[in-house]
Amino acid sequence: MSLSSKWLLIPLLTGVVFAQSKTTASLRGYVEDLSPARIANARVALINNATNARFETVTGSDGAYLIPFITPGQYKVETTKDGFAAWKRDGLELTVGQEATLDIQLAVASAELAIAVTAEIPIIEAQRTQQSNTLTEDSVRNLPINRRDYLTFSLLAPGVADTKGLADSNSFRVKQTPDSGLSLYGSNGRGNSVNVDGGEANDAGGGVRPTVSQEAVQEFQINRSNYSAEHGAARGAVVNIVTRSGSNQLHGSAFSFFRHQSLDAADPFAIALDGATARRVKPDSNRQQFGGTMGGPIAKDKTFFFLSYERLSRLPSFWLSGQAEPLSPG
Repeated sequence: MSLSSKWLLIPLLTGVVFAQSKTTASLRGYVEDLSPARIANARVALINNATNARFETVTGSDGAYLIPFITPGQYKVETTKDGFAAWKRDGLELTVGQEATLDIQLAVASAELAIAVTAEIPIIEAQRTQQSNTLTEDSVRNLPINRRDYLTFSLLAPGVADTKGLADSNSFRVKQTPDSGLSLYGSNGRGNSVNVDGGEANDAGGGVRPTVSQEAVQEFQINRSNYSAEHGAARGAVVNIVTRSGSNQLHGSAFSFFRHQSLDAADPFAIALDGATARRVKPDSNRQQFGGTMGGPIAKDKTFFFLSYERLSRLPSFWLSGQAEPLSPG
């Protein structure tokens, strides 16, 4: 490889690291004994419960460790050092953008003895400076929502409002350039940055390009203020979305939501004159939203696939003629 081609690779690699830092988590802390004295050269490993992917590191001379660029998910933690009992903990959940701190204590024992931690050890974020909230997969999948627009869940975070509900929401833009719909601390909703797996999903007018369906979203983080420079290029909030991936288990889902005028009640105030007779008008309506997902292994513990499909088919009432029915007496 020539010297010039090597220099061309530098901005590409920088872009990859930048995208990873926005959609991953990190874990840091100290490994020490019961005295407590810091333990150097202890091995700390994270194992993903769904894919068995491993993230490993070794503590430094001060007993500190750092594991960056961790894919969000549930993990097992294993810590080993010669002359100490192995330390294990299962069910550690790391979310997008989290900078978690977990200190580990090892007991002096033979190599055959292992200590499994079952109690919940609180995870703290000592390095956190930003005001942020994370909507986990359970929230995205189970909370009620209208139109399956998962970004609406951002309204659950403090300081976030619907721009369409603001008194001064008119930003004098044409209808073809809508904003993101999210106002952070009084902004007009055009200065936000929405990212999907590290790639921008913003349009030229300050709106959001819908790139993934709700069924394909694992979780997302709303950084409201005081976020670090890696989340730059935004005057308002930074929303980092992580999509779902396959695992060692084959899994899938299907959903459908249908609406039809034959099942709708008539509006008692929708009245039209048919000559000299007042009739109640029931507009036609036909809305179908359906889709599904499928994920699983291609090569176990190595390569996985995940597919998602969603379709919205609707026929607005103004395209159809209303069906009028006579008003009942009285």
